[in-house]
Amino acid sequence: CYADRWLSGRIHQISGGAIETTLPTFMKRTVYSGKEAIVNEYADIGSLNEQDALAVPLAEAAALQAMLQAEGVTMQQVERGPWALFHFAPGSYDRETAEGVALKWVGFGCFKTSP
Repeated sequence: CYADRWLSGRIHQISGGAIETTLPTFMKRTVYSGKEAIVNEYADIGSLNEQDALAVPLAEAAALQAMLQAEGVTMQQVERGPWALFHFAPGSYDRETAEGVALKWVGFGCFKTSP
């Protein structure tokens, strides 16, 4: 499950690790100003499998839906509390399309990683 770091941590903890989540790592890097800083490193999404899900705040759901549609990926949206969960409905997974995405998960959504 792709989700922001707090929600990913809770899902991982509550499921005892049974639900695989994307947990960001922190690395020391030199930023543009020349100073060292701690930056988030999030996951590249080069493919989605049938069990993958993406959780975002409801306010970000439309942007994620548009990004997925631009990649040709159709996922079902389910709202739970303040979250929107995107997953593949039974029988809707298209391996060819889902294995060819080029996205970067950044916690509250994703960006395209190639033109």
